Amino acid sequence: MNAKQARRSALHWINSNQPHWPGLVAAHFVGGITTMADDEYFPPTKDLDLHLIFEESSPMLQAKGPFMNILEERYEGVAIEAGVRSMAEYASVEKILGNPEIAHHLTLDSIVDDPFDYLSTLQIGVRAGYRDPFWIKERISYERRGLDAAFERRAPAGEMFGPAGEMTILGYTTTFAKAVLDVGALHAPRIGSRLAVNLGARLESLGRSDLFNETLGFLGIEDVSITTVASWLERGSVLFDEAVAARTTPHPFQHKLYPHLRPHFVDSCQRMFDEGHHREAMWWIIPFIEATTDILLVDGSADRKQDIADTQSQFLQLLNFDEPTARDEKYAQARACYERYFALADELAEHETRTLIAVQ
Repeated sequence: MNAKQARRSALHWINSNQPHWPGLVAAHFVGGITTMADDEYFPPTKDLDLHLIFEESSPMLQAKGPFMNILEERYEGVAIEAGVRSMAEYASVEKILGNPEIAHHLTLDSIVDDPFDYLSTLQIGVRAGYRDPFWIKERISYERRGLDAAFERRAPAGEMFGPAGEMTILGYTTTFAKAVLDVGALHAPRIGSRLAVNLGARLESLGRSDLFNETLGFLGIEDVSITTVASWLERGSVLFDEAVAARTTPHPFQHKLYPHLRPHFVDSCQRMFDEGHHREAMWWIIPFIEATTDILLVDGSADRKQDIADTQSQFLQLLNFDEPTARDEKYAQARACYERYFALADELAEHETRTLIAVQ
């Protein structure tokens, strides 16, 4: 399947669901699909990301659990992940320009469904103001607030899921490190399964591989061996199947735990492994081991719970995340490291500003 066919399938999916989605106003692509050429191969390990925008009164905006409202479905062979969004997030050009997740995508031909020209009208102003230095700084500040909010989730995650929950949050904070560099350089924030590969390549191109190694260090995978990664990928694939079959309790990572998303985990990691990026593969293995063991400790069969608890404990020990003092140290290292990421993003933004002035 190529990107054009994947986009067409997404439109078919939206059209087929229109009767079940009251208040749908518009939809647009986000993520990697927005920059793919029509004839570019769309791999089965990749999901297609969308934002579905609804009127404030729509029942679709009512979350069906305590976590993010995300629609997941495999349709015509495409794994679709759609974020349910409100018109409030798209209330004005200024609102969008301050939001890095939305702004860049509306500078591209990303609109997939817009019967009322709602997005098309906003897009004109977004394209005109996107490179304004003020809005670049605002989008960097947006990522800073997101990172601060993520750190604040450490305590609640620890109370709910123990040390594994704290590790989940630490892993989640790395998405802001990658995103803020993209924002500073006026690129679309790219995260997902290949976050570590893309981040490593980006930092190497900037002459800052030290930041990448530092990040690997506080995640506990800087010196992880190839055989260790291969072993945990094999164990993780078994845990994935068990957790998908057993899950009934909501979990923060549940949007990645569907049968059709198995390639997004297993095959993506295997691809990175085969490319020689075993540490980067381990980066993506981490949230799946944490989430699947969390789920199986709650919803799994009683005769497996001790084995699952032992597996989770072994994994935390491997990452040096089993002791409170070690966890505190890792969080402190991460905070200090992210300050350097944001300083680098400011440098990239300043370069973009100078370039814009020179062109004018």
